[in-house]
Amino acid sequence: MNYIPYETGQVRNIFPFIHRGIQQFILGGPADGDEAQLLCKEFPWIKATGFEPNLQWYEYQRSADFPGELRTEALLDVVGESYFTEGSNLRSSRVADEGAQAIKTVTLDSLFAPAPVGSIALWIDIEHSEMKALRGADTLLNDGSIDVLMVEAMYEEEVIAIRAHMDLKGYKEVLFYNSHDYIFQKQR
Repeated sequence: MNYIPYETGQVRNIFPFIHRGIQQFILGGPADGDEAQLLCKEFPWIKATGFEPNLQWYEYQRSADFPGELRTEALLDVVGESYFTEGSNLRSSRVADEGAQAIKTVTLDSLFAPAPVGSIALWIDIEHSEMKALRGADTLLNDGSIDVLMVEAMYEEEVIAIRAHMDLKGYKEVLFYNSHDYIFQKQR
């Protein structure tokens, strides 16, 4: 696949919030982005883990030298199975209640709680399933294991729900950019 990374360099918006205590970068939906590649180059001590259920994007990330573990599960609020559906274009493909491709789903808590290695920087751009992924990280958010996170939210109801959830968990919105991307940081 010969793709130009989508919104190349946008991960730099999170760089001011990265510190030595952050040991993991968890990326939901790397698709055709370059977030993991750039972040791990800038902060070489950070271990990256990506979750990409779209097999075309998974293969693209493998060919783009994803700098860590790359998995085919989708991040949601349940461990189990769901479906993957193709959107009107490859970038709008997403997890849905029905679809052509059955996929495995995991929660962040099921993989990393109760004892992650160091703090986590989380990046989730998973086409309207961001709130589900956040609910699946309840323990990690409550105990502050996730230090900083970027969440994409396109619609007003998503923004309202995500802001309320993050406030309840003790996170402050520290940056808004690209008209749909929000960075939150744990208040200590």
